[in-house]
Amino acid sequence: MTIYLHVGSHKTGTTAIQDFAFYNTEFLAKKGLLYPNLDMVGLQPKRSHLDVVEVLASRVSKKNISVQKAQEFISRLADSGIDSNSKKNIFLSAENLFRFSDSVLGTFAEDIKACLPAGVEVVPVICLRDVYSFVDSLYRNSFRPYKRRPPPVSKWVEERIQNFDYAAVVKKFESLFGSKSILVPYIPGPLYLKNFFLNFDVDIEGAAHPVKSKNISLDVVDCIAKNLLYELGASPLILDYYNKFARNNQINSKYTFLGKEIINFLDAKLESSQREFCSANPEFQGLMLEQDSLKERKLLDGEEESLAWQRVQEFCSKRPRLRSGMEA
Repeated sequence: MTIYLHVGSHKTGTTAIQDFAFYNTEFLAKKGLLYPNLDMVGLQPKRSHLDVVEVLASRVSKKNISVQKAQEFISRLADSGIDSNSKKNIFLSAENLFRFSDSVLGTFAEDIKACLPAGVEVVPVICLRDVYSFVDSLYRNSFRPYKRRPPPVSKWVEERIQNFDYAAVVKKFESLFGSKSILVPYIPGPLYLKNFFLNFDVDIEGAAHPVKSKNISLDVVDCIAKNLLYELGASPLILDYYNKFARNNQINSKYTFLGKEIINFLDAKLESSQREFCSANPEFQGLMLEQDSLKERKLLDGEEESLAWQRVQEFCSKRPRLRSGMEA
């Protein structure tokens, strides 16, 4: 029996993968792939396994799950696979593993190995997209829930550079779990999810619940507009209202946070590692070097702030109780 551990990365269709698996549990089980949930240990079902992973890695209980329950959940995984059918494999999904430090990941790996019987293989499943669009999308994503302004993109990238060194990331997970990983290039489109599950010999054609639409990051203009609201003293509730407004009135301004300085920094830090990774994984050669998604995007030039102000005014006009976006 094999446990396929989907570790992300972020911004590679993880929400769509988890939603599909959660709402098609019975369908996948009939195909030989189990997607267990917390109700197995008497807890409220969750779409992903983020909480289990976080509790095991930190060894600190959360409100909805204790360390003991998380360990019990992992311990019962092997039983569920064997009891159902010895040929069934297990699929777990928690993209927070991708950003954990080496020490925290080591703690998680120790716990999961201790909870599982000998002979159960844990195979990391790692989805990766080209570095430039990954950085741009992930940085924009940091604006969605923020309670304080994210740092400048240059500082943000520098603090997280290890997450973009794919060769090192793959080596780390393979070393921790002692198994060769399954690597999946992220290519947005209707076939991505189908191709993802084919890695486990599962054809999702005919599933009862279709693929849901993806969770889109805020546009750069909306990120700047949210900063303007923040500067005006908008409460967290107002910022949440703006998230909903931006989702319902999506724009694509063709701007990017990644200027030449950031791209040069990424190239300088990752060039040799990128070459090593692409040499070992030819299927990523085109994807990793692909920059078309950014070629058509404009660097921030001042115009985007006036567009952002227009968005703030439009947002406030749709909510008469707001005064300059500051208070309800």
